Amino acid sequence: MVGTCIFILNICSRNPASIMRCYRYVVIPHAILESILTIHRLCMSDCVVLKNPGKNSVQIVWPENAPDAMATITRVTMEPGAVSERHAHTSSEQIWIVERGEALLLLAAARQEIVRQGDIIRTPAGEVHGIENTGAEVFVYLAVTCPPENMATFYKSREEITGQKSPVGSRVVDAPSLRSLRST
Repeated sequence: MVGTCIFILNICSRNPASIMRCYRYVVIPHAILESILTIHRLCMSDCVVLKNPGKNSVQIVWPENAPDAMATITRVTMEPGAVSERHAHTSSEQIWIVERGEALLLLAAARQEIVRQGDIIRTPAGEVHGIENTGAEVFVYLAVTCPPENMATFYKSREEITGQKSPVGSRVVDAPSLRSLRST
């Protein structure tokens, strides 16, 4: 079987003066290795727009188009006056990168803070947060949620983005990092 050899070193003793090393080699077929370690390519048409009044949320990377991803990436656009009520994600933290505009960050205990373009907001899992666009222009932020979460439950409707879809399971299998692992 042609494959890539992965070297594993186990330290079998807790006494540093008499460390006995156990070596194991595992051969993994290229097809399996590539299905695990490859780059996944998506198109914008693989994304979905989730909608609430005054708020559009483009699901760039999320469980529906990248089930093995370690994060959800969402670009949120809020019209003036739009509100995302206070809520919490019990198991996920969120990081917001504010791209445009100014808004009120809604926190626990009725606290509020102004956030603007260039701000980065990190909200740990379980912390209450929300956002209200009190400005005269749109408010746009990129949200990264880890571990990933399907955001569809927070929205009233969804819209598919039209255009050429990437092939199902499209992966870039000839990534440079894998080329160096291949045996000849």
